[in-house]
Amino acid sequence: MNLKWIITALAANRAIQHSLYPQNIPVAEELALDFESAMTAISHESKSSWSTDQQAAIIALDQKMAMLSGTGHDDIWLDEHALTHPEWDVIRSLARNALIAFEWQYTVLMPVDSLYVNLPDE
Repeated sequence: MNLKWIITALAANRAIQHSLYPQNIPVAEELALDFESAMTAISHESKSSWSTDQQAAIIALDQKMAMLSGTGHDDIWLDEHALTHPEWDVIRSLARNALIAFEWQYTVLMPVDSLYVNLPDE
């Protein structure tokens, strides 16, 4: 997953976030997993080239996501209305700060349908 794509997705409003994934997928959880995947894919060398503001913005977002992970937070990740949780307003704000720090323009995102396999109904 591309870091710019997932940061833009995290900064988007709920309606856009829901449009990015197939129906019946826990969108909040997928956003978190995609962010984690993007962060894991970035080399230490790439991170070392980031400015102090860029590092601070990503660290703040990463720490917030990590703080909300684990048991006891299903309402933020798995609930049908998870993206309406107040913590998601904070996540969106931190993601917008990251977009600004990297000087990335907010762009229209394409859904990630191609990443999912549609199984036939039984």
